[in-house]
Amino acid sequence: MLLHVQEQTGKTPPALEARPRLELVTAQYMEWFQELSYDRPSSESGLQNLPTVAIERFRRIFEIQGRDDFHFYMRAIDNLWLSEARKKQESKRAK
Repeated sequence: MLLHVQEQTGKTPPALEARPRLELVTAQYMEWFQELSYDRPSSESGLQNLPTVAIERFRRIFEIQGRDDFHFYMRAIDNLWLSEARKKQESKRAK
């Protein structure tokens, strides 16, 4: 959205200038998480956590070292993402 504002106005919004820069390792985990998100199940009650089997399958296919660290970071990112997604869903229902 902020990039769109920048494109439309030619001015960089302050929030875009002040955005945190991700370290290369963090950016890699975020990229992996985005790819893994396609395996996210959903049900009538909404979005669900990424299955452990999907996380492990992804790690093995792409030969990512550090099983415990990979699972830890994917779970942490997933829990945070899911919490925010649920808040948005509840906000839409309340309207």
